[in-house]
Amino acid sequence: MFTIPTYPRCYFDVFLSHDSEDKSWLVEELDEELRSRNVIPWFDRRDYPLAAGSPFEALKLKICECRMVVYLITEASLNRVPHRGWQLVERAYGEALSTTLWIGGAATQHVELGLFFLPAYDPRITGTPWHNLLNVTNATAVFAPETDFVAWSADRIESFLDGQANHSNPALQRLKNDPALNIFVQGSPGLEARLRCQFP
Repeated sequence: MFTIPTYPRCYFDVFLSHDSEDKSWLVEELDEELRSRNVIPWFDRRDYPLAAGSPFEALKLKICECRMVVYLITEASLNRVPHRGWQLVERAYGEALSTTLWIGGAATQHVELGLFFLPAYDPRITGTPWHNLLNVTNATAVFAPETDFVAWSADRIESFLDGQANHSNPALQRLKNDPALNIFVQGSPGLEARLRCQFP
């Protein structure tokens, strides 16, 4: 778990968390599709800071510079779980960022979305770090169809971003209307800009 003393400016809309085996058939095409829709993804093949010191610190910062983290969960993701791997590190950082946005007893902004390229309700998901990403009220919405993986994923990501933009502004107003919570907002550089979805 980590904490962030400030909320960095968001330079990207979405962090694409994926297994390296899924780059060629899914992630590269999704990256292109999102860009064609004016959604700015962070994709390690293009955006990873090569001059960075600690890869963990660099990864942490880049996740914080994204409006959301989408986890693309595939067979490769499940096979990697016993051996750990970068996607599980990204899950831990994304979860921690989500925790920092739980303020005053409520989520001010949801930042994590799991998209599953697996059979619906695959029992292998149970007990993995991905299990609690399932939307229990409409779990089938996060299981990919058998075709059009890329368009389906881009649609889900756009919908999530739009939904959080609509959710965050009332949440910010709730914080500002509470004197104690407003003090917290004023003392948390970058928080208001994040909740207003001012960037990118």
